[in-house]
Amino acid sequence: MLRTLLLTALLVLPVTAHADACTGRNLFTTMPPPEIASLNAKAATQPYAEGLLWQATKGARTITLFGSYHLPHEFTEAHLERLLPLASTADVTYFEMNAADTKRFEREMAQKPDMMFVTSGPTLPSLLTPEEWASVQVKMQARGFPAFMTAKMKPFFVSMMLGMSPCKMRLMQQGDLGIDRALAEALAEEGLPTRSIEDYRTVATLFDAFSSEKQIEFLRLSLLELVNPDDMVETLYQSYIAEEIALIWEYTEALSLETGGENAAEDFALFEQLLLTNRNTAWRSELLAAPEKDILVVVGAAHFPGENGVLNLLANEGYAITRLKLNQE
Repeated sequence: MLRTLLLTALLVLPVTAHADACTGRNLFTTMPPPEIASLNAKAATQPYAEGLLWQATKGARTITLFGSYHLPHEFTEAHLERLLPLASTADVTYFEMNAADTKRFEREMAQKPDMMFVTSGPTLPSLLTPEEWASVQVKMQARGFPAFMTAKMKPFFVSMMLGMSPCKMRLMQQGDLGIDRALAEALAEEGLPTRSIEDYRTVATLFDAFSSEKQIEFLRLSLLELVNPDDMVETLYQSYIAEEIALIWEYTEALSLETGGENAAEDFALFEQLLLTNRNTAWRSELLAAPEKDILVVVGAAHFPGENGVLNLLANEGYAITRLKLNQE
């Protein structure tokens, strides 16, 4: 289950990776028609199920919102060209982490190893069976992480790395930027106002709500490789480009419940609460309290659909929500 959720987090959590030629197949193209029809029907019941670019207006106030895919892809440059004019005329642009906070976060991750690593108590070699630890070592080394580093990682972070294919991990850190990072850095260079919509440490501490035992349970599930990561990433990406955002989350839930064990429903509900609901509620408060009249928001697309999505939360505050065309041609 964790593998599926962490891959879906490409639409939720800010990361940096290289656009690559890793191959995968869209699982929706081989799914039995009744199954995909069921997923589409469920997605269609969600408020704001489709769409990447939206405008929320109330009185003299305008909030424009773009749902991002945090990895670079073939349309990143086109999205950047679409957003730059909006950002240049906005009073402020919100990101999950703006350029200054991204640098602050990277420094703090280096200076405070307890954000990613276990600094006291048992580490992975003693928490896993010898066979499991041997498997983790092989898989992590294929992704560029030596055993001595993996041994002290929090189980959640190892599961996160196993959720990415070795191909994609080998191509990470080569300099290409996702739309969030690219736009944030462009605006910083131009001296335009930006702001982080949440504390920059939120991402690193998000899953501390799960005990070490639960994280080990998720790690063991990740080792099973029930879904090919390349296929999952391709499936999510194609749905994103088609602007079918609620469909992505419905598929994630269905797959998680199918592969996540006896506590899958409870675990998924907590993931959804941590990844989306709690943060969306906090972001609504941040936006409502902002003094600016013209605001641009660039955050993961999975934050938009649903009763507890950012768009519906703003609608509940009296904002009129309008979908905008992403492609202006």
